Amino acid sequence: MKKIIIFCLIIFTIISFYPSTIFAEVSAEEVKNEGYNRGYEAGRNQALINNLNNKYIPYEQIQKPTKTKVWDDYSEYLKDKYQYRNDFYDGYMAGFKDGYNDYIGIGAPGSPGGGSQPINYSADYGAFFGTVFGEIAGIKDFEAGKSPNYLRELPKDSEITTTFDLKKLASIDRTYFIREFKSNFRKGYEDAYYNAHYGLKRDSIEAGRNDGSYFGEIVGSIFGAKDYFEGRTLDHQRNMPSDSIIKSEYSLNRDNEEYTKGFIEGFKNAYREAYITSFREARNNVKELEVSFAYENGYVVGEARGIEQGRIDYVNRKTNDWMRSRPSASAIIYDYKLMYQGQRYMEDFVNGFWEGYSKGYTDTYKELSQEDAINKVTSLVVPLDGGRFQSSDSSLIVEIDRGTYYRENILNIDVVSSYNRFDNKYIFASNSYRISVVNPSGEFNPDKKILISFEYYGDNRGGIYIQRNDKWEYLNSKIEDNRISTSVHPSLLSGNGSIFAVLVDKEMINFYDIRGHWAKNEIETLVRKGIINGYPDKTFRPDNYITRAEFLVLLSRAYQWNLPADTNNLSLFKDRNTFNAFSEKQISYALSHGYISGYPDNYFRPNNNITYKEVEIIMRRILKNSNFTWDSIANKIIYDKKVRSNSFDSMNNNITRAEFSYLLYDLIK
Repeated sequence: MKKIIIFCLIIFTIISFYPSTIFAEVSAEEVKNEGYNRGYEAGRNQALINNLNNKYIPYEQIQKPTKTKVWDDYSEYLKDKYQYRNDFYDGYMAGFKDGYNDYIGIGAPGSPGGGSQPINYSADYGAFFGTVFGEIAGIKDFEAGKSPNYLRELPKDSEITTTFDLKKLASIDRTYFIREFKSNFRKGYEDAYYNAHYGLKRDSIEAGRNDGSYFGEIVGSIFGAKDYFEGRTLDHQRNMPSDSIIKSEYSLNRDNEEYTKGFIEGFKNAYREAYITSFREARNNVKELEVSFAYENGYVVGEARGIEQGRIDYVNRKTNDWMRSRPSASAIIYDYKLMYQGQRYMEDFVNGFWEGYSKGYTDTYKELSQEDAINKVTSLVVPLDGGRFQSSDSSLIVEIDRGTYYRENILNIDVVSSYNRFDNKYIFASNSYRISVVNPSGEFNPDKKILISFEYYGDNRGGIYIQRNDKWEYLNSKIEDNRISTSVHPSLLSGNGSIFAVLVDKEMINFYDIRGHWAKNEIETLVRKGIINGYPDKTFRPDNYITRAEFLVLLSRAYQWNLPADTNNLSLFKDRNTFNAFSEKQISYALSHGYISGYPDNYFRPNNNITYKEVEIIMRRILKNSNFTWDSIANKIIYDKKVRSNSFDSMNNNITRAEFSYLLYDLIK
């Protein structure tokens, strides 16, 4: 067994492969296949647990995972494939059954064959090498500036067979090895790529030294063992790559001089130390510890690892499932260098590790869950005179003014898990809370607002967001005295209520030309809602005018128009050739709905600046309110902002970007 491991390690660095794969859009069949692969792994793990517990239980008698559990466990994968979730589940269950039936009874008393079959290690070694190869490929792709795509780097079955000389193994062993290699290649690739993407610093010698050490240790260990078993003398310089080869192999030409210098230094130092250690360990074949302590040693180490992973999974809101992150036997053997121990020691250590890991993980998760459950749900009575209500974790406060409701109600505040929680545009600065009011009468004062505030210590990029249609929508927020607050209409808390959270917008731009501007708050709100944008030079130009075409584009975003594919109704205008793709569908939509028309001479003039009078006519039609007047908005601007609109001089004057922002803010807030 030791020689097989060393042989595989030797092959590791000698052969590189990068097969290319042509991609198409994701299909139901692809999602189903992905479900099968993940289900197979879960079924296999369940069978292995039963085997370790000396239980032979036929598939028909075990408890099967429900749709809800499978969808929850793989919500991150399914979030942009919602329409295929049933296909994923069908594939998952087919794979779960095959994986369970393929592995159940291997070495378990009571199984067909009386438990006499030895445990098959080919799958575990395949998982181990798949993970390692995936990690190397993931980091290399990141270093080379490539987009993440594990299938591009995944080797073919024939390449895996050749690389690891699998033809010498039995057919079933080859099948297990290849299946687990490919399954774990993806995890290793994605973990390594995204860890590098989000955590790798490339601006210092120390960062380069750390990264170089990682690779140097791997390569040095392999060549040290390789040289010993091939009968060579100890000489770490024999296969030490040159600086130019290291630069080329790890795409260091993309990095700065300091990082490159540190990387090469770290690589060579780690290579030398790992080579010597590996050579000597292969020669001395580390003395085997007393077998009687193997289980206990594994248990202690596994329990510590389980405690750590239990905390991580709970904080990341993953389900309580120690099997999901349980290291494979091959990973444990590699991490704790058990390949130098006897077979019995390895088996006892691994079994002890899994037992300790299970207990440490499960106990920790349950303890944290019980503590948090106390603070998860809050139900409070809202009297007629309102009041100030706090969630049990003290992070959220809801203030209801007297007269908002006409009788006593119940306010519910629940901590929830929500879709799109990990949108890369945002940093979550709070839990997500569903706030709802049990209001038997269904009546409330529509002129009242309810204040919601969170504890907050961040900068002005933070805001309170509401979840609508599986997306986060910004609410006008105020930051003051280490709290962030917003006011919402009581209707948002009716029925099942709404989900709120504090998010930090990493892409937010602070336009320097609206500092101190009277419409700064309204402009920032519309920008963060995605209705209006600034210019590439990071200005907003609040006093610029808006054209007729721009006005319709902005309205389409605010009111989410379902734009047409056919724009033939624009052909009646003589200036049709002046329309552009940016606005023609919005103009076509507005024409077909009677919101706007052209001029009597059959010109539309999309690039003319729009007047207050035109704005008033269009908004009356959109709002279906003939009583709407621009003067009502202009008077609010005077009252709220102490700013006089040019509309008072003439309704034929043009509306500014700032005035438009105030108009829409007033209508859709």
